[in-house]
Amino acid sequence: MRILKLKKDSFKYLERGHTDFFQKDIDQSISQFIPGEWVFIPHHTKNYSHVGIINPFVDKSACLKIAGTVPFKNLEDKNESEFSNEFVTKALLKSIERRKKFKSSMSGARLVYGSFDNLPGLIVDMYKEIILIQISTAGLDRHREKIKETLKENFPHYQIYFFDNENKRSFEGLPQFENNDFDQLKSIVITDAGIEYQLSREVIQKNGYYFDHTPNRIKLERALNEINHTFKSGLDLFSYCGSWGMHLLRSGLQEVFFVDQSPIVESIKENVSRNKFDGNAECIRSDVFKFLDECKKEKQSFDVIVSDPPAFSKGKDKKASALRGYDSIHQKCVGLLNSPALFAVGSCTKNVDFMDLDQSVKKAFKFHGKKAQMIDMGIQGHDHPFTDFLDKGFYIKFILYLVE
Repeated sequence: MRILKLKKDSFKYLERGHTDFFQKDIDQSISQFIPGEWVFIPHHTKNYSHVGIINPFVDKSACLKIAGTVPFKNLEDKNESEFSNEFVTKALLKSIERRKKFKSSMSGARLVYGSFDNLPGLIVDMYKEIILIQISTAGLDRHREKIKETLKENFPHYQIYFFDNENKRSFEGLPQFENNDFDQLKSIVITDAGIEYQLSREVIQKNGYYFDHTPNRIKLERALNEINHTFKSGLDLFSYCGSWGMHLLRSGLQEVFFVDQSPIVESIKENVSRNKFDGNAECIRSDVFKFLDECKKEKQSFDVIVSDPPAFSKGKDKKASALRGYDSIHQKCVGLLNSPALFAVGSCTKNVDFMDLDQSVKKAFKFHGKKAQMIDMGIQGHDHPFTDFLDKGFYIKFILYLVE
């Protein structure tokens, strides 16, 4: 295996836990490296080495991704192909064991969460009888058949498919396979917190299903069952397959409106029937902001509103723009709340923290002259691991308000 040298300042970032590095961070030319080659960055004062994957042809994202650390023992003598194959297999098995510690994971979970399971560019999701694999880095794509084989050995009763995301793979110049085996599927069935969903292949989004908010959906349902008030009407905004709204129906709401601009909203009623929920589900394919404006004109109001939009920005330089988006959606929502009511707020925008999110909601309450008590908070589920709030892998925030 070959050594890669980082610049002094970049090495400090590496020691602080950073995993993505660019050409400007590297203290040598990388043109001689092979796309997807595994390299090591030795620590000169300690007995371990960082292991990374490099791709010199990447120009839109990090060219070096750190996979983890290993004992510093004659790494230069290691065969790169054998080492990487062994590293990937061990990391994959460890990731699976990490999920098995939690009973709920075995009915459905994210089995591999990229860099945070020491496998940058690899996402593996387990559904009912099906496992989907997404690979977006050359260093992992080299081992795609070994990854599939290892998963099959550990989950022999599951059908395993590659769910390649063409856009993500294009960043590293990875091949697009004409005969993508995922195309063989007509639909997937997902079990999450006791609720079952069937999604057709045509409407599945980039991640298939979002397990990251599972514990927060459970928190919302628990609050609805604990509060001494009968909530009747609910609104699930940016609903996708309607996960939040399903929990509202299961908790006893009589009517829930599901709003999303994607075609998947049209299949929600089928999943409501699938789970034998008694409440009425109204599925509306619309831009959420426009829908809320129409509700205001028609003087509609709701007992429970869930606002869990997609990320409003990706980089720190776009934080102000993201906050404007949250301010707008929160102000529109609060104006439609009955009294009392529950307002559930979610965010997957990494650079917006809990304080930012709360302040945005509080501005909306003040604007409409309403008071609210914060009664619960939440983070992403254990199958999306992170170490602390500064960890790059931390992104999910959830706040629940009881509105007077």
